Amino acid sequence: MAVLLFVGAIGGSSQVLACPECGCHDVEESTNAAHEHDNSAAHSHAPAGAGAGIPPSYTRFDVPVVAPEGTTRFVVVGDTQGLSKVNQLVTDMNHYTPEFFITAGDLVSTGSVGAWEQWKSLTDHFVGGETNRYAVPGNHDLPVGGDVQWQQTFDWLPDSQTVGGKKGIDQMDYYFDRGNSRFISVTTDSQAHGAGGLPAALDWFNNVLAMPSTQAMDHVFVISHHPVTYSNETGTSTSGAWWESMASSGIVDAVFTGHWHLYQPSQPDPTSPTWELVLGTGGGSLEGHPWQAQHGYTLIDVNGPRVESTFFGDADGDGMYNDIMDQQVIVDSTPAPNGLVAYYGFNYGNATNVDSAPTELAKQNNGAFRNGAETVAGGVLANALSVDGANDYAHGGSIGDYNMAILTDLTLSLHANFDSLATGTEANTLLAYSGRIPVIGFGGVYGPQESTNHPYHLSLTSDKRLRLMWEHDNAEQVVLTSTATANVDAGEWHHYMVTRDADTGEVVFYVDGTQLGATVPFAVSDLPTGGGNGFLHIGNGIDADTGFAGLIDELTIYNEVLLPGEVFIGPPPGDINGDGIVSGNGTGTPDVDDVTAFVNGWFTTGHGTVSEQIAHGDLNLDGITDLADWSILNSFDPSMGAAVLAALRGETVPEPSSWMLLAVGCVAFVSRGLLRFKRS
Repeated sequence: MAVLLFVGAIGGSSQVLACPECGCHDVEESTNAAHEHDNSAAHSHAPAGAGAGIPPSYTRFDVPVVAPEGTTRFVVVGDTQGLSKVNQLVTDMNHYTPEFFITAGDLVSTGSVGAWEQWKSLTDHFVGGETNRYAVPGNHDLPVGGDVQWQQTFDWLPDSQTVGGKKGIDQMDYYFDRGNSRFISVTTDSQAHGAGGLPAALDWFNNVLAMPSTQAMDHVFVISHHPVTYSNETGTSTSGAWWESMASSGIVDAVFTGHWHLYQPSQPDPTSPTWELVLGTGGGSLEGHPWQAQHGYTLIDVNGPRVESTFFGDADGDGMYNDIMDQQVIVDSTPAPNGLVAYYGFNYGNATNVDSAPTELAKQNNGAFRNGAETVAGGVLANALSVDGANDYAHGGSIGDYNMAILTDLTLSLHANFDSLATGTEANTLLAYSGRIPVIGFGGVYGPQESTNHPYHLSLTSDKRLRLMWEHDNAEQVVLTSTATANVDAGEWHHYMVTRDADTGEVVFYVDGTQLGATVPFAVSDLPTGGGNGFLHIGNGIDADTGFAGLIDELTIYNEVLLPGEVFIGPPPGDINGDGIVSGNGTGTPDVDDVTAFVNGWFTTGHGTVSEQIAHGDLNLDGITDLADWSILNSFDPSMGAAVLAALRGETVPEPSSWMLLAVGCVAFVSRGLLRFKRS
């Protein structure tokens, strides 16, 4: 049985936020002129490979897409306030023929009958019909609009049912059924009870969850406005009464939340499989990391035991919300797999920090190199990340980076070579998943947020001990340090690894495949919580004086406990065909000859996953295999680079097509120039 909770997006204050990717600013939502990001290839805030692995039924806008037989399909969006996006959002969601759509609060900027009537007019073309528009109020709906005005304006919404002698507010606290799914609306915001905090109708909500008819449902979805992980000060954390009601009911498999103007899925409680997805993407001024700051809507498909979620945004900047930016399975009868979640080998140049994990768990969380961090030769396998310990780092951040916010079983593995070790509590950070940075407006501006907790932070102390830290509840830290010092010195490569076993409550540190000191116990009740707003930092933390000085290579992250001999070390950039062997001179078939595989991919585009891009020679993952990719290959193995040029000149490729002849001419001209430059 699955229980899902929907909540809307941020209110309270308008602010202007700088985009850390480009320096651009989002203007106040109240001006109805929110900044539109340039989504060209040179300025895209969407993750590389977004939309990879999408089922054929979710292509692009050609003809309406009907849900598969037996599927309940609906859409959820939070915070349509400003009303500049909602008409287009409804137009685009209609393409996928949802039965109904849910707005999780903050329908307008300042609640009033007139503003709500405008919202109704802008959404009245919804394909499912006007009365299939469900909503719950948010804090922005309250300033002028009162409870009675809401009830009169949205009079098609159900009255609150009396359950166990308890009743909520009509048109706010209610439930309805579709198929074998139940949808429960419970408001955190009303004129009678104020904005934010726990739902006033919590007793009613608990009674609805306990109803035999609710327990008999295959899926239960809950609609509200404020997130569960909003703030411990309001009691809406995973240790608060609202979350505990759902978790303890035994029927909660997923929670969708909002109130922040961003897209943020997470599983914030290590003791519960329940999801919380922040869906405040409907039109308010955007907040959060650039890859989270997206307008769009989330389409939900319920088919038997399986619930799938697909987020649609405007990745290509054409003004239509028809680009698939993220997908996940919310719940299924088949347990979610364990394994390799992310892999950074630092072998694909300095344009993108490539996550090339080849497993189904991977979300292609490609990031960037910041403040002078770069890849250099001399790694344990081809190139490595070079950081100076000041303010530089590499990050892994994209719209799917929540898959790295691991709260339970964990394995972190990497190779490192330090120049020196600094003193300081969190100095010499090897990697950290964290979110408290000033640009996003979380933490310092809105108070403590459980969503910004650290799921893990691994560092090497000045006395050569490994240190693992994480946070739970209201940023309460758990710090575990190896009981022995490592026999390592500056200028040496070593393999560092740590595991966290959520069942036994044990952390084990390793150096070069050997356990470092004794197993370190911890209280299972102190496992990390929250963390959905973070992203991966490599070579630095989020605070001053936490940087690592030296080289880092072959970083892998797993959501399971492994032994040192079981961790993955990725292929070098010359292994184009992915057979685990770097070989070839252009005379063999592409399945055994990496040069032939590269040449066959020349000037091709449109490959979805990282593995597919690399298999076609697109080593810098910019969407096309061209001279920039040849440069990466050539720097790794000049003989392979020369063989590729020879093949492209036609010396080993018979009867090239006209476009290939043109490409060969261009490459030959540029490459001869490069060769002459090198000889001079």
